[in-house]
Parts: sequence; C-alpha cells; structure tokens
Amino acid sequence: MNDGPSGPRHGSQCRTLYQIRTQPHKPVDWIIEHFLPHRARTLFFGESMAFKSLFLTDLALHVATGLPTFLGYRIPAALCVAYHDEEMDPTVADPRIQGFAEGAQIPLQEGIPFYH
Repeated sequence: MNDGPSGPRHGSQCRTLYQIRTQPHKPVDWIIEHFLPHRARTLFFGESMAFKSLFLTDLALHVATGLPTFLGYRIPAALCVAYHDEEMDPTVADPRIQGFAEGAQIPLQEGIPFYH
C-alpha cells in the first residue's frame, strides 16, 4: 500500500468488483450534493465555445455565496472558492462575474469568499 503522511492516499488500493459491490461505502462529503464531491479531483471538459467558463463561474458563485441549490442540486454550505481561468483575461472575466452575481441577486458586500 502506498501511504502518505496521513495514511493511505486516495486511489492507492485496487479492489475487485466483488469487493466494491459487497463492502460498505463511506459517506461522500459533497460540495454540491450528488454532483460535485469534496476532496476529489474533478475535471470539466467540452468542446471549444461550449460555455464551460460561464457554467463554472456560475457554479463557483453559488458555492461561495451559499446559495441553497445549483441546477436543482443542494449546496450544503458556503465554501471559499478560488476561481482561475487560464484562457480568459480578467478584462473579459470580471464583467461576466459581475453579471452573474447581479443576475443571482448576490448582495454587494465584503466577506464573500470568492477570489479571482
């Protein structure tokens, strides 16, 4: 087994299909229930111009502000979000973020843990 400083690392042990189907599962800690797990690598991908950046901007604002749901999925708690987009310059991204915040009626206040 490949142990890290705090015990076994994520994905370090292979299990058979039989083991997966018969052993109890640990509860999942969700950022967005049944959609985005906490402490897991998650990759969003799609074709160019498929609105990935817009989708993820909206998702990030929902999580940072603690809005109750995102696309019908429950958000258990607000979390700090660091949003980084390698492809979009802040001169384009910042007005979009502002537009999403206004559209979601997020109050203009200090302390919302959203960083870009």
